[in-house]
Amino acid sequence: MDKIHFRVWCEFEVNGKIETSMESPASWFLLTQTGKVLEYGPLSRPHPPLPKYKKVIPLFWTGLLSKNGEEIYEGDIVVKDEYIWFEEGEPNYRGTVEWIYSQWQVVAHCINPNKRGISDGINTDLNDDGIEEGEKSDWKIIGNIYESKHLLDNDSIRGQIRR
Repeated sequence: MDKIHFRVWCEFEVNGKIETSMESPASWFLLTQTGKVLEYGPLSRPHPPLPKYKKVIPLFWTGLLSKNGEEIYEGDIVVKDEYIWFEEGEPNYRGTVEWIYSQWQVVAHCINPNKRGISDGINTDLNDDGIEEGEKSDWKIIGNIYESKHLLDNDSIRGQIRR
């Protein structure tokens, strides 16, 4: 990859309450060569995140775009409009984007309670089609594991599946 793009998942405390947010690096975060996230501001030098941040997790760009032109990041939940992801218009699997074996992979999660889920946990190369960096792929982003983890739970779609 020519450039390293990342975004940051944050959990932070505001008035005693835990808030969450997905931030871009433009939101005052830097990433060191060792993978540490630093915070900075218009009048401050880079420093470790303030104690109000309970979690600060960097999520890296895979180099690919979704079929809608969105950047695909680590932790995104993705699908394709084809089998095994769908069968006869019904959702079977959803995938999570993860860095495995030195490459970006999609790990399948069976969400159809009427399916055996034989491919559950199987991973496949995110870029099986050999798409160039910055080009559109066939993947569709439907959420991420931090803000929409419920999309991986088959109970959340039980009412959507014909029996």
